[in-house]
Amino acid sequence: MFERIFASLHAVRKSGRGWTARCPAHEDRRSSLSVAISDDGSHLLVYCFAGCRPEEIARALGMEVKDFFADQQHHHTDTIDPAARTAARPTLMAARYLALNDERRKDERRAPYRELHAESEAFRAVQRTVSEARVVMTALGECDLAWDVLARAAALETESYAALEREEERVERE
Repeated sequence: MFERIFASLHAVRKSGRGWTARCPAHEDRRSSLSVAISDDGSHLLVYCFAGCRPEEIARALGMEVKDFFADQQHHHTDTIDPAARTAARPTLMAARYLALNDERRKDERRAPYRELHAESEAFRAVQRTVSEARVVMTALGECDLAWDVLARAAALETESYAALEREEERVERE
């Protein structure tokens, strides 16, 4: 029933009652998409922990949200009584408000870690560069240029460790 959707996802793995996969709506290095089939089997539940909306996920798969429903009629809003829809509107608006506030709070809590992640990516790039410089300079053998480059690489490495430690301390203080 949902085979086409699962076939379109990458790195699908069983996880608890559902599966995890790489989210097709954004560059995903780790599986941030949670996928499960509803208890009654009528629809697919998708949730991206990076914040992608179901519409974006469906679009990235070349589908529509209605494709997440086994019974296409199940998804159409024209089967809902207009009076019931009007009566439910305040409750839905309150739920939406709470969900948006919750997402804003989560986003605010994640902000310092985004900066730290960017710093750690830069740190890893420096580490790779220093490591490659050591390999090249060691292959050159003993010469003034090799010693000079190795000394600069060591200084850069020391400086990058100190910068990373300062950033970690700053995040801990906040």
